[in-house]
Amino acid sequence: MESKNKPPMSFCILDRHPTQRSCNTNESEFQSLADRRVRMRSPMMGFSKSGETFQSSATALFTRLRRPRTLVSLFLLVLVGYLFVVSSNRHVIDNNQLGLTESIQPEIEDVGPESEPKRILYWTGYYDRPDMIFGFGQQPFIKAGCKVTNCVATADRNLLDQSDAIIFHAGQFNLSDLPSKRLGHQRYIFYLFETLPLARDSAIYFSNVVDNFFNWTMTHRRDSDIYCAEPYGKIKRKASSPWIEQLPPTLAPGERPIAPAKLMEAVRNHPRLAKKDKLLAWFCSNQKTHGRREDYIRQLGKYMPVDIYGNCGNLTCLPKNSDRCNNLLDEYKFYMSAENSLCADYVSEKFYRALKTDIVPVVYGGADYAAYAPPHSYIHVADFASPKDLAEYLLLLDKNEALYLKYFEWKKDYDVLRGPLDGWCDLCEKLNDPQEPAKIYESMAKWWYDDVPCYPGDSFIQTVLNHDS
Repeated sequence: MESKNKPPMSFCILDRHPTQRSCNTNESEFQSLADRRVRMRSPMMGFSKSGETFQSSATALFTRLRRPRTLVSLFLLVLVGYLFVVSSNRHVIDNNQLGLTESIQPEIEDVGPESEPKRILYWTGYYDRPDMIFGFGQQPFIKAGCKVTNCVATADRNLLDQSDAIIFHAGQFNLSDLPSKRLGHQRYIFYLFETLPLARDSAIYFSNVVDNFFNWTMTHRRDSDIYCAEPYGKIKRKASSPWIEQLPPTLAPGERPIAPAKLMEAVRNHPRLAKKDKLLAWFCSNQKTHGRREDYIRQLGKYMPVDIYGNCGNLTCLPKNSDRCNNLLDEYKFYMSAENSLCADYVSEKFYRALKTDIVPVVYGGADYAAYAPPHSYIHVADFASPKDLAEYLLLLDKNEALYLKYFEWKKDYDVLRGPLDGWCDLCEKLNDPQEPAKIYESMAKWWYDDVPCYPGDSFIQTVLNHDS
């Protein structure tokens, strides 16, 4: 220890600016203090910026490194590092030799922040179904197999401010029961599955009161913002059905052509013909319609037998649309799938019920059926000049069973689905699309009636009757 009455020599040594020293020291004292400082500080803690201290520290470090124990430790450290590098390189080479040219690290997708749930509020139900038949919550979207499933359906009006879409079923639209306020981002949706050809001037939801009210449409019309055929059906190509790129298609290894004897006798004892001993059936509930289907079928009945069930005929099948009535169709070769109006894209459950069974539908409607069903799966009355011509064709098919069976070949490639839920999936997807443009319908009546008007049944019936006379 230094004496307290001696000058504080250490302050001169530790000064960060040695050129500013003003104290006098002798050489032996300076060297003693420097040696003591080197011993007190480890080389690994850094060196002083003074030249003298750096030199002393370097000397001490070199002396320590010359010790055998330190050299052995450094040698082991270098050896471990070398083995690690060699092992890593060998691992990469082995992967390349196995054909694993890509990184073995799992690919990390940048999924971004979790999107906020989109709430869909059923302001009305669908007739007696408050859940719109689809259901409540998020589960219906998951069950439907939607690509986007973060939507939640509810009928709780207390959640109006938290809802992104509000659905109004046109059949239950009430001006005295509308939301009290409306947020800018919300979509008001017009929901309808009837044609209503005579309601343009009577239905409140087509009046000018609702001009600029609805943002989106969700109907059976294919020009809707959300095309939805849930109440009716759709036809979907089977996953197992091959897309034929050439005719004839090539055969798979080991596959053989169909034996000629089987082809020539395919019609005999065909299971689809086992119970069919009747011609044409029609199930009718409304005796007078805008499309005047009843007049057409009455005229058709002059040339061939037509069995009419329900209010329009003298035959009954109860309960309606039951399995019992569907099984009854097995006795017939043809089913009259006649819509009550000739309006765009109106293809109701009548058509899909017939396609689901082994019966050929004869369609009477205003839709482009070629867009809905495969070729040779139905017979359209519009393809014949008159009911008489149609009757002659149906009688021909009745007598020629091979031609009749051609109307079922499409079934090997397609399935008929009842109650498809694609529309709800599309709705959820659109609500999650930030690029979806703003939209509003200035006039629902113009879009529903004027842009694609229905064809009056009077005009059609008059045309075909003129050909019959």
